Amino acid sequence: MTAEEADTVVARFAESGHELDADQAAAIRGVLTSGARVEVLSAAAGTGKTFTVGALTEAWTGAGRRVIGLAPSQVAADLLQDEGLRAANPGA
Repeated sequence: MTAEEADTVVARFAESGHELDADQAAAIRGVLTSGARVEVLSAAAGTGKTFTVGALTEAWTGAGRRVIGLAPSQVAADLLQDEGLRAANPGA
């Protein structure tokens, strides 16, 4: 995606009442514009990773792309599924 398209995604969340904090918005912009086929988000618990990944999923699937989430536990995989991802715990 272009930087402008990524900015539109961030703005759309703000307009819907789900304003992203600066780190979440930066992560979304960075992932959407990186051109990479695989991305990893890592941060402390409670920082909004699951919501951020849900926002990325919405943006990617809206652009016709496929998103698969991998999580270190089944609980985390279930949370990703709640955000709309096809997710799995490969260690399970």
